[in-house]
Amino acid sequence: MLDLIFNRHPAVKTSPVRLQDYEQVILAAPIWAGQIASPIRTFLAKEKRNIRSYSFITVCGIAGQERKIARQLTSMLGKTPVAVAELPLSDLPPSEDGKKRGAHYQVTYQDFDCFKDRIASFL
Repeated sequence: MLDLIFNRHPAVKTSPVRLQDYEQVILAAPIWAGQIASPIRTFLAKEKRNIRSYSFITVCGIAGQERKIARQLTSMLGKTPVAVAELPLSDLPPSEDGKKRGAHYQVTYQDFDCFKDRIASFL
């Protein structure tokens, strides 16, 4: 989160995949404080010349950010995403312990079961 606040680019491993070999790339990353997470920002800065066409899907705390996310991506990559989809934490059923799912919540595999129809339609 500090990387996001101070606009730093954290170190990320080089992709073992040649993105330029694909017509379409699907990117998945969280949204932190209304911004695309710092690690994916670093990745995109390194790979932007290799991405021909792309879509983006995210798990986020607040729904309704698709346009904002699309603008951020377009600014970073110089091209508009084909699609942007959100999987908002607020759409998950209430937790067993009654705690609110917030900024520090870690998504589980079971959580993705709740989004399977939305993910399938995105793909």
